[in-house]
Amino acid sequence: MTNEEYGFLYGIVHGFISPFVLIAKLLGANIGLYAEHNTGSLYWLGFILGVVLLLGGGGGGYATRRRWYD
Repeated sequence: MTNEEYGFLYGIVHGFISPFVLIAKLLGANIGLYAEHNTGSLYWLGFILGVVLLLGGGGGGYATRRRWYD
């Protein structure tokens, strides 16, 4: 463990890999899901943004609705 504080960019990276980390934890790995020494709101904003980037952000729902109205 380091005493480094993790900020926005680390939050994005951790959010992006979080589904894979969750699967590893379910399989018994002893790893953390998020950084304990984070900067607070900016880290969590990056974390959520990383998860949204990985899952697509809902842009596909817009394209589906658009075709339905045409």
